[in-house]
Amino acid sequence: MSTFPSAGPILLDLRPGQTVFGFDILRISPLPELRCIACEARHRRTGARLLHLVADDAENLFAISFRTPPPDDTGVAHILEHSVLGGSRRFPVKDPFVEMLKSSMATFINAFTYPDRTIYPVASNVRKDYFNLVGVYLDAVFHPSIRPETLKQEGSHLELAERGNPKSPLILRGVVYNEMKGVYSDLDNILNRESSRLLFPASPYGLDSGGDPEVIPTLTYEAFTGFYRRFYSPANARIVLYGDIPTREQLEFLDAHLRECETVEQADSSIGMQPRWTAPREAEILYPVTSDEGLTRKTAITMSWLIGALPDPILELGVAVLDIVLLGHAAAPLRKALVESRLGEDLTGSGYSTGSLEGTFHVGLKGTDPERKDDLHALVFRILEGLATTGIPEEEIEIAFNQLQYSHREIQSMYPLHLMDAALSAWNFDHDPLTYLRFEGLMDGLYKRYQACPSFFTELLRTQLIDNPHRVTVTCRPDPELQERQDRRLQERLEQMKKSFAPEELDRLDAEAVALEELQSAPNSPEALATLPRLHITDLSAEPKVIPCSVVHLSRQVPLVQCDVFANGVNYLILAFDLSGMPPELLEYVPVFSSLFSKLGAGAESYVQTARRMAKKTGGLRASTFLSTDAQDAGQLLNYLTVSIKALDSTYVEALGLVRDLLLGLNLNEADRLRDVTVQRKVQLQSNLIPEGHRFAALHAARTLSSAAYLGDLWGGIPQLRLADRLAREVRGDVGPFCTKLEAVHKSLVRGSRMAACFTGSDALREPTTQWMDSLIRELGLGSGRPATSSPIAVPPGRALAEGLVAAADVGYCALCMPAPHASHPDAPLLSVFCQLLTFDYLWQEVRVKEGAYGGFASYDALAQVFEFLSYRDPAIRGTLNVYANVIDYARTGKWTEDDVERAVMACAKADEKPIRPGAATATALWRQLGHVTEELRRQRRADLLRARPETVRAAAVRLLEEGLPQGNTCVLGNQAKLEEANRGAVRPLALENVFPSTPD
Repeated sequence: MSTFPSAGPILLDLRPGQTVFGFDILRISPLPELRCIACEARHRRTGARLLHLVADDAENLFAISFRTPPPDDTGVAHILEHSVLGGSRRFPVKDPFVEMLKSSMATFINAFTYPDRTIYPVASNVRKDYFNLVGVYLDAVFHPSIRPETLKQEGSHLELAERGNPKSPLILRGVVYNEMKGVYSDLDNILNRESSRLLFPASPYGLDSGGDPEVIPTLTYEAFTGFYRRFYSPANARIVLYGDIPTREQLEFLDAHLRECETVEQADSSIGMQPRWTAPREAEILYPVTSDEGLTRKTAITMSWLIGALPDPILELGVAVLDIVLLGHAAAPLRKALVESRLGEDLTGSGYSTGSLEGTFHVGLKGTDPERKDDLHALVFRILEGLATTGIPEEEIEIAFNQLQYSHREIQSMYPLHLMDAALSAWNFDHDPLTYLRFEGLMDGLYKRYQACPSFFTELLRTQLIDNPHRVTVTCRPDPELQERQDRRLQERLEQMKKSFAPEELDRLDAEAVALEELQSAPNSPEALATLPRLHITDLSAEPKVIPCSVVHLSRQVPLVQCDVFANGVNYLILAFDLSGMPPELLEYVPVFSSLFSKLGAGAESYVQTARRMAKKTGGLRASTFLSTDAQDAGQLLNYLTVSIKALDSTYVEALGLVRDLLLGLNLNEADRLRDVTVQRKVQLQSNLIPEGHRFAALHAARTLSSAAYLGDLWGGIPQLRLADRLAREVRGDVGPFCTKLEAVHKSLVRGSRMAACFTGSDALREPTTQWMDSLIRELGLGSGRPATSSPIAVPPGRALAEGLVAAADVGYCALCMPAPHASHPDAPLLSVFCQLLTFDYLWQEVRVKEGAYGGFASYDALAQVFEFLSYRDPAIRGTLNVYANVIDYARTGKWTEDDVERAVMACAKADEKPIRPGAATATALWRQLGHVTEELRRQRRADLLRARPETVRAAAVRLLEEGLPQGNTCVLGNQAKLEEANRGAVRPLALENVFPSTPD
């Protein structure tokens, strides 16, 4: 089995007290539990601080973090995060971030605005690429080309709705402005934002670092640049590195950039403590819903506490244990009481939130009514008081400690980012950056304190929650007229502003808007692009990265894929059950069954018994659906239900026993539990609608294009939302008919179905896995052959549809989906290249930069045979649809050079070069086995990709669009007013329907 050897030799001869390339080496600390060595240093000239986590891992991470407490709600920190990546001294291109995305092999490239810091992380497992990325990011943060036009584009600006027409109304545009309008349309975001504002009235944490849409337009250029000068200095920087590139090489590279920075005195970026209250507070706020939605059971109520401040890692970890004890699984006492109370339909974002100077704890319900507030308050305190009085069961504390082990031991898909966050959670406040990286020591210390004082957690429960007066209760009520009032208020404000402008001021606004559009439209010069470092195809391996694995065939020829990937004592198993024999009338119930699979009792056990067993023996058990087609056969649909577990070595065999018991049968006799989880599912799915509006629009538009696309919409789109809503109403009465459906799905699933599996984990557990699976195969009568009868998927008719989905969204989400060749078609690799060109050239420029949408991109699902254009948090619905309509002109006349296509090829190849992490490797290896994605086929695809040229890409793109666009379906999700506005004068108006047709409460 592959493992990470010791990191020691990589560090060479560094010692504390040395000065190496301008850095004073401060401390070198082994971190054996992470298989790392930590090197801490400080740049002598500028004061920049550095932490290098040296590990035998080819994925290298660079992250530079600045402490940026917001001064107000203008979103200045957020807008700067967008802006500094828009060109710099060495790289005078308009969007170096986008240009690097085109050709980099980056495993991660982005930037984040936190409530108190701004972080710029990049990662790559190609050394040359890594240093290219770091060089661009360092120049961006320390020498950005920030101009007034930058603030206008990324923040907000005024312009006339019609160019050259002073009689047309004023409108507001801007990328961050529209992004935050989308954020402020979502109930969960509104509730979180207002809870923070109320908990921290005298702290930067009470302000919105992302920006309030009503306040963003007040940000001046002077305040914008002043914020940059104050906080973006090396003295305020903390640099985190991870990976196998030697520290000396890293320091030499960083010193070359840092020595060019001016030495400035560090500005005060410290964050003060929120003064504590002597009595709890309450508030009531509103959120938007459509006029067709009922108002009953649409309120959310949350109780939020301010918890003790850093530095006290034992306190933090103690509250994290309490979080799991109270809420961490279905049988946890507070979660169980809230769900079974029927005071609401599901929990709000509840639990412990840390990473800031002062933590917060939240408990609440949505799907409730305002008059339930006192009942909720009484219930929460009754449970807390009961635990504090009678004591927390030792088993619950053991469960919590076990669950925390998973968060530390698991090698996640973005493992370096996980370590970065852990380091900065303390370092951002000038505490030891290794505090949370030495997790096992903290856990040992906490456990010893608990053993020495068995009442430790009950005392913590009392001091931090029960007797803590710094608490606010927020009631968030639905208001069907709120969106209209907000729109009217904005319109009136813009009208008043326009009246105050002299004619020459309107002319100036119009001229500035024209100039901004010209700047946005101007291409980067070849000379400017040449300044950017980049990879070439010659830097790319001729063969894609391989997941080391083998396949053994169990009884009845069931394949078990075994991955040889280091998993750090966490074991992963995925079972896949073929659904091709599922009766068509049951298909829509498959996601319902999968969502309930791990939430009900196993066999005769109650759900409480099973939930406690699951929390104690696993790090997670869930069922989900998988949908694709065979990579070599477009007509072979692959639709599976999967059951996945992860468990530590010590509990893995017992976890397998739990899986068996659940597969043998679910306990459908607990009618109240069945009602509760069905209602919870409805609320959870509805909560996804606005944040994932582009996905719902795309699924709806694609549903008539292929069997895979139809099933994708049925399982994850609007039909599933509506089914969940209907079932939640039906189970208020007799649950019998619903149970009959679930039993039919279960019977069809496990009796005679084809099965496959994949395991990643400890060598010693391979044999127990095969023995357990052989027994399960015999017990359930499973096999590897396809069912004797396979039910075809009936795709509904409809092409060239134009539809609008009405929801309470303040911005739009636009999708155009068309039929496309299958992955086995010769054009498939060329269309993948075209998709990259389309996303980072045409759609980025036209939809994001010019129209002001937060996102605009193309997607090609070659296995589902769908090519789609998408926009996200989009203020200009009709403009975006026009951009989509003109895409064929771009394909025919776009001036793509060999370099452009080479960059796009590199971006396509990146998917096959990701680091192999155990959880993702388990799923990927299984799907390759089921879909006949052989290594030979992957090598052939790589070769086909590398042969792409401008003329071959163009020919494939034109073929796609000429055949596909006339058949393409359009779907836009947005509010009624914006959809009706988009329909005015449209040649092809959208047929509007409500996401949730009116139903009685």
